[in-house]
Amino acid sequence: MFYSFDNASFLFAFGTIFFLTIVPFFDFKQSKYTFTLPLVGAVALVFFGYRTAAVSAISIFVLWVYLKNNFKLQLAVIALGICLVTFFIKSGSTSGRWFIIKRTIEILRDNPNGIGFGNFKVVYGLHQAHYFKSHFINDTIALGADNTEFALNEYLQVAIEGGIFQGAVFLLFTILLLFVGFKVYKLKQQKILLAFMTGFTALSFANLWFYMLHNYWVLTFYIICVLGIYLFLIFNKRTATSFSFCAGLILISITLFKNYKSNFLKKKLETASTLSSVGYKSYADSVFKSVNDDSLNVDYQLIMANHCLRYNNPEQAILEMEKVNKQITNDGNYLLTGDAYLALGDTLNAIKYYLTAIYSVPKRFSSRKKLANVYQQTNDRVKEIYWLQSIINLPEKVPSKITKQIKEEAQQRLIEIAQPKSANDRQYM
Repeated sequence: MFYSFDNASFLFAFGTIFFLTIVPFFDFKQSKYTFTLPLVGAVALVFFGYRTAAVSAISIFVLWVYLKNNFKLQLAVIALGICLVTFFIKSGSTSGRWFIIKRTIEILRDNPNGIGFGNFKVVYGLHQAHYFKSHFINDTIALGADNTEFALNEYLQVAIEGGIFQGAVFLLFTILLLFVGFKVYKLKQQKILLAFMTGFTALSFANLWFYMLHNYWVLTFYIICVLGIYLFLIFNKRTATSFSFCAGLILISITLFKNYKSNFLKKKLETASTLSSVGYKSYADSVFKSVNDDSLNVDYQLIMANHCLRYNNPEQAILEMEKVNKQITNDGNYLLTGDAYLALGDTLNAIKYYLTAIYSVPKRFSSRKKLANVYQQTNDRVKEIYWLQSIINLPEKVPSKITKQIKEEAQQRLIEIAQPKSANDRQYM
């Protein structure tokens, strides 16, 4: 499943790469200021905290310095320094990223032949949950280890899903294409090749710190760059330009069609979800029946599970969530599965899934609140107090009214427990 540009890092990183790819193509030799643009952009991006975009800009800066034949050690040190600053500017998030990478390497160590393409979303969430079940949850790590759907490094992503051999091939391909492209450009000095090399270089470095290729638009741009470099190496400039343009147009057309089709069906699913939420069950059911596409199976099953749970059909909701959990695991899915079991009165399975949600993404307040509520219903005061206290002690990654409200409710509940109103309550003190 490819993701849209909801993530700001995607937007800024790809915007930086795309902009700086176009600039040298039109104005590389004519303007002396073009050369310093990536460095200035990188400094600005560091200031705003967008590390992936800053790393991409720095890689372009180093590339242009190298191609101008005046590569100096101090410039490399400046570039490296700025990259390092980007990693420490959000220390909590950086710690979380390194934690996820370490756990990913553990999975790779146990599965050197790969876990299968597309299976990271299933395997990693459960692995992290198992790890936190037997290890202390450090607050810094808990706040940063929240992206359990990707390896946060495209090369590592390929290696863990396809195996060490395929990961090594992908990395070697990247290094060789960079090396050959630099060498050929120094001989030919053609802008079209420089533009392709700029985009390919920036994405290659961005992939060290993000999963850039898991997006239709970025992947299309990456393929165009690779195809353009190859065609330039095979044909002359004029042929390469026309071939690259046609290939790019075809790839963009395919991507636009896929996005249009996917977005059209997703809009219908959103309509069904809205109808369901406002009480129009029969209309929602008819819209659900009209959406039948394998590419939307997870989206469909999730919305259908919510629909079934809302209209007192937890058994069907559980069946839908069992399908979802085989394709993608995250705390939201575990919570929904737990809600379905709780609606059936199965508190043991509800607690199991709520705990899995907490251990897979420890920073969520809502997961702890749901678990504390279950222990309240089952009159397990010791465990209820433990999780209420964990809510109060957990720092907020992004302060909000909702988290503030959850903390206040937890504090109020602890006060109520400390002042029992009945003999039944006193036995748990």
